[in-house]
Amino acid sequence: MNTLFNSALKQSSAIRRDLDAFAENPAASSPALQGQLTNINLMSFPSRTRLGKELHLSEDTGKLTEIVGQISASLTSLSRTIDDYSETAKKELIPTKQEKAYERLKTFRTDILDYRQTFARLKKDREDS
Repeated sequence: MNTLFNSALKQSSAIRRDLDAFAENPAASSPALQGQLTNINLMSFPSRTRLGKELHLSEDTGKLTEIVGQISASLTSLSRTIDDYSETAKKELIPTKQEKAYERLKTFRTDILDYRQTFARLKKDREDS
């Protein structure tokens, strides 16, 4: 149960960082994605000139899509982790640990609802502007 809790906590923190980055700058890349394009393109495009052009094009056209996709996937993953944690909490035999797990579940569910609302609002703001 601790593993699921730690996983949910890390996922929640990553989503919070991504939402903050998305709110501050709509073209900002997700902190989880930083360096990912460089690693992929270094393997695919060994030429430095070509690599620079490829990164520039990708950054101009795909940052918004990347961070929206990353946040969507992270929210789905966190939701599944919360469901798994809930199932594990139901099976807990020690009442105090089960109660603690239920309290943590309340917090996670409140957080994910807040993240989804914030994400929807930010996406709507981007579409309106």
